Amino acid sequence: MILLQRHYQTKVKKDCPMFAEMTLQDVQDAAKCMESSYRFSLLIQKLSGDVGKFDKKAIITDVDNIFVQLPSVLDTCGKSDWANEVRKYLPMDCIHAVEDFVAELAVVEHNYSHMEWLVRNYKDVEAYVAMVRMHCPFVY
Repeated sequence: MILLQRHYQTKVKKDCPMFAEMTLQDVQDAAKCMESSYRFSLLIQKLSGDVGKFDKKAIITDVDNIFVQLPSVLDTCGKSDWANEVRKYLPMDCIHAVEDFVAELAVVEHNYSHMEWLVRNYKDVEAYVAMVRMHCPFVY
């Protein structure tokens, strides 16, 4: 590590003026942020692929992974205030309630042409909406 610091101080800062005001720790922090952001972008890419395949279970899992990872990525990139907002307005209970609601909507979408099924099961949909309202601070 000492050799890396010495090389950074003597060679990199001298040859790259944009690094003149940056410490080695700043560079390491930026690299961690980039790596974390890249891994997060892979989650978004996977969600996009699953949406294209209409894989409902995978979509729900992907959305869960995205909202679980988002605060960590924001923390890693020095945006802890944003991460805390995500944690505050999207607690895990809320995420799971939304997932259950989306799964129920998939069932409704499958049965939308069967009016008697919709009438008979409307209370289930209302229950999932109530769970989202109860667990998600952003829903009125």
